[in-house]
Amino acid sequence: MYFITTITNLSDNSDSRCIGYFSEQESAIKAIENNRGDFWETIYNYAVIENIPEGIYKFDAEPLWFQYDRDTEEYKPIDRPEETLHMCGFAIG
Repeated sequence: MYFITTITNLSDNSDSRCIGYFSEQESAIKAIENNRGDFWETIYNYAVIENIPEGIYKFDAEPLWFQYDRDTEEYKPIDRPEETLHMCGFAIG
């Protein structure tokens, strides 16, 4: 499953929440790019998609990252932020 998590600040992962999941990656990407349901909510500057398989302690080693652009009011794909290289499991902790 492709889990979407929104994050306020990369240095402090406390303001994050998993907002949904999809069975297909393209559906998850479109949901973020279209800001479906107003993901930003004026605080969630980042969104990440993780492909997490069923099981215990599973995580995605190569999640897809997006950053909110206030000028265009859209999330745009970005390279994985350096601050997150030591982190995993954003959706399920």
